[in-house]
Amino acid sequence: MTRSYLSIDEHSTITNYSVASKGARAVVKLEIVVTDAEELAWLVREISKAQAESKPAKPKQKQQPLALPYYGGSS
Repeated sequence: MTRSYLSIDEHSTITNYSVASKGARAVVKLEIVVTDAEELAWLVREISKAQAESKPAKPKQKQQPLALPYYGGSS
C-alpha cells in the first residue's frame, strides 16, 4: 500500500471537513481555500498523483471473439 501526504502551508487553509461512513467504508471531504496560484497548482498535482497511485492497475483482458451458434447451411 502506498501512502500519500499533503502539506498545507500559509497560502492554504482547511475551512471545513466532513466524514460519512457506511459499514466498512468512510468518505472524508475536505474544503481547502488556497490564496496562491502556485500553491493551488502544486496541490492539484499532488491530489492527482495520490489518486493515480491509489487506483489498482486493471489487468488487460484479451478480447474474445464473438461466438455465434451455427444452425447448418440452407440447401
